[in-house]
Amino acid sequence: MKKIIKISIVVLLLYVMYRILFYFIVGHTTDWHSKEKFTYLFKKESFQHIDTLFIATARGMYDASETYHYYPNINIKQGIDPLLLLNEVYIRIFIWKFDKFENIHLSNIKFRLKQDLRDIKPERGEVIDAESDARSVIAYGYNYKTIIVNTDQESKIRDFISDKHYKGFIGSFNRISLSNEAEKNDIYYEFVPYKENVLFLVYKSDKGFFLIVIDSELPIDRNVLKILNL
Repeated sequence: MKKIIKISIVVLLLYVMYRILFYFIVGHTTDWHSKEKFTYLFKKESFQHIDTLFIATARGMYDASETYHYYPNINIKQGIDPLLLLNEVYIRIFIWKFDKFENIHLSNIKFRLKQDLRDIKPERGEVIDAESDARSVIAYGYNYKTIIVNTDQESKIRDFISDKHYKGFIGSFNRISLSNEAEKNDIYYEFVPYKENVLFLVYKSDKGFFLIVIDSELPIDRNVLKILNL
């Protein structure tokens, strides 16, 4: 009996060690002092309105994301107390780069609207920036040969946008997911609560494969893309 208990304890400890090691290998590390990894996706003139002191960053083995705050009514380069920005309305720009998706062609990515996304949840994965009202969720060991972008049943799309290197839409959303050829929603983005002004973009060029999500309390239209260098 004692031998069985000892074996059970050893097995349990090995499993716990495996989960911890697995997390450190494929999980994400987060910080608020980014090296501004994706600043090359912005136009130079945009930086006078971007708070580069605090940038939310998450880095995984095959992906990385950063969140920027753009203040359209403030010239930050002229000098501003960061505390004063707390009461200012900003445009939030979330950029998520995927190294694994560089072989997926933009022309093959399809959109599927009004899907039931209420119960989707990866079997093993993590929520990035779980305390935020805009959360990205990713499964460990995700695998995609094809991508379908799904919007939830409550979504309302006001405009579709496309160009040589990107395609997407503007509207109001709760969840937007990426499903693969096996219909698994291993990557998704959700707003809690529902957001009225959102631009969602799939962008691919020689710079890599990106998801770009822009939201704000301000009205959002395709002109917001003038902030970026796409």
